Amino acid sequence: MKRQGFYYTDQRLNYNDVLIFCVMIFLDVGSIIALFVYNAKNGSDQLTDIIITTLLLIFNVPVLIHFTAKAIKMLMFRKKLDHFMADGKKFRAAIIDERLGKPLYKSETNTVDTYHPIVKFFDSSVQREVTLISELPLCASYRDALVSNIVTIYVIGNSFLISEFYPAETAEYSIDRRDPSLVKLKQKIVRIENQIQLIYAVGAIIALVLTFALQLLLSWLAHKYL
Repeated sequence: MKRQGFYYTDQRLNYNDVLIFCVMIFLDVGSIIALFVYNAKNGSDQLTDIIITTLLLIFNVPVLIHFTAKAIKMLMFRKKLDHFMADGKKFRAAIIDERLGKPLYKSETNTVDTYHPIVKFFDSSVQREVTLISELPLCASYRDALVSNIVTIYVIGNSFLISEFYPAETAEYSIDRRDPSLVKLKQKIVRIENQIQLIYAVGAIIALVLTFALQLLLSWLAHKYL
């Protein structure tokens, strides 16, 4: 899966939407193949056709509802962005930090997070620097997705939307990769993770050897004393 782009969760299809779509396609194709194989072996059966059609409806209706709701959210976001660009104040701002939002996708093996960027800019109307946190989450960390933390925002009250930014074409050009301190930290984390995995692997081997040795000992004792 391609890494997430720097856009709002309601702005376009994201990781979670693509995953749901892929699952729907997989289930639909699997059901159709199962029906074809069954009919090829046993001949056409009306009851089987009804069952497969019912299953397809059960699979597809929730997905269609999800994408209908998604389309509405995307249209509403487009309208919101147009409103901010028409009625809001335009500033050049720096993303200085971010907060984790609700994950787009979460499982035991993988999690895709969302982020609320925190921006700072100088507002000449009040002659001071202003710091705001985004009410709406984005699909990627600015450190992973952008070349620069300088963005264009439109502000209404205490709310803002990011409209222009400098995306990193590849991960090597992202802010995170070009920050030496973060690179060292990530390398250290990777080394620690590798060491932990090595410890688990060695521990598993030792456990297997001890279990095998115990089995041999019990077998030898059983032959000798029983």
